[in-house]
Amino acid sequence: MGVCTTAYSITPKMMKKVRADNENLAYVFDYFEDEDSIFGAGEDKGKLWEIESHDFDKGIETYIHIFREVGFTKTARNIDSEYADLDAFDYGGYDTWAIPPSGVKAMCKELANATFEVLKAKEFPDVTDRRGSPLLESELESYLSDIESIKKFFDKASEQGNYLIFAEA
Repeated sequence: MGVCTTAYSITPKMMKKVRADNENLAYVFDYFEDEDSIFGAGEDKGKLWEIESHDFDKGIETYIHIFREVGFTKTARNIDSEYADLDAFDYGGYDTWAIPPSGVKAMCKELANATFEVLKAKEFPDVTDRRGSPLLESELESYLSDIESIKKFFDKASEQGNYLIFAEA
């Protein structure tokens, strides 16, 4: 058993609604009962609910270890629930935290030069899987290649001036 983690990119307008009522996280997490409860009648709900997400599944701890090993401390800290304010949101048993647009921008700046080739050239003696076992070379390469998609997700959120909401279940 492990913890599944997903990051959601949401607009400042949506974040305001989530902060006003934590139950609005249901809309972020794809559980919709009545969209009119969060938006007024006549608002363009389609545009407002174009939420992109990145599923870290159970591997977020490994990404945190990799980011720390290469000196991406802001990114590692931001995506690590150990450093998050988990009391900011209370919703359905999820551990949930947010990263403001300025934090997203800082992570993007930190990850700007992180390519598969650059990362593969580094040594990762202490990186383990979620169970604490050392990663095989093929497993490490898989994680390193996924960093490109993480960067793209963060970059797009930053370009749009969005917040990131992380949810662990």
